[in-house]
Amino acid sequence: MIREFASVADFVIIYVREAHPLDGWNMRGPKFEDMLQHKSLEERIEAAKLLRQEGIDCPILVDTMDDKTCLAYGAFPERYYIIHNGKVVLANGLGPQLYSPQEARLNLNVGNINLIAVERRRRRRQRRWWTRPWLSPERRRSFGLYDQLMTELRREDRQSFVHFLRMPTEMFDEILQVGPRIAKQNTFYRNPLEPGLKLAITLRHLASGAKYRSMQYGWRVPHNTISVFIPEVHNINKFRKST
Repeated sequence: MIREFASVADFVIIYVREAHPLDGWNMRGPKFEDMLQHKSLEERIEAAKLLRQEGIDCPILVDTMDDKTCLAYGAFPERYYIIHNGKVVLANGLGPQLYSPQEARLNLNVGNINLIAVERRRRRRQRRWWTRPWLSPERRRSFGLYDQLMTELRREDRQSFVHFLRMPTEMFDEILQVGPRIAKQNTFYRNPLEPGLKLAITLRHLASGAKYRSMQYGWRVPHNTISVFIPEVHNINKFRKST
């Protein structure tokens, strides 16, 4: 695609954190299966150099260690964007399941990317909210699975709690001792998710195999947020078991 549309667009790849490192949520593959999660910017740069060796014919930039770009664009593990005059005119779905190279190719095939921007502005509706109301912390505490169903199961039906998370309450509480390591600092904009909620969502995902997008409705946590913290929680608990 880079060579095909070189006369229409400038391509840039931003290398972010590893999705399946050997010391994390590893998935065996034909290449780079011994890649570890980056501990420093230098390690991330070296990993990006391996990508360059695959014949990528465009600039490769490297995200900072606080994953600022990845979080800003909701791009973990991978995503296509088309940007024109400083504005996003195409935000493809999250890869590898939801993004579509065909959609990007179709938009670039227009030849004159200005037509894309004009059409997008014409059809775009004004944003009504920054966070959807049903995903607010207040609604999460009132109706979400963590504060409601799990509290009921813990109090009334311990066996169903085991069926739900594949572990008893005592083990859940023991694992939750890693809470300070998965907690985030409060900011002016929003309060972070509590460690118990992150742990519960991670365990339910591992137990059921449910997709992030479907899990957001019961837990009332945005799917892109879930996609960021599940690997983090999983990696921390995997490290804890090995020590």
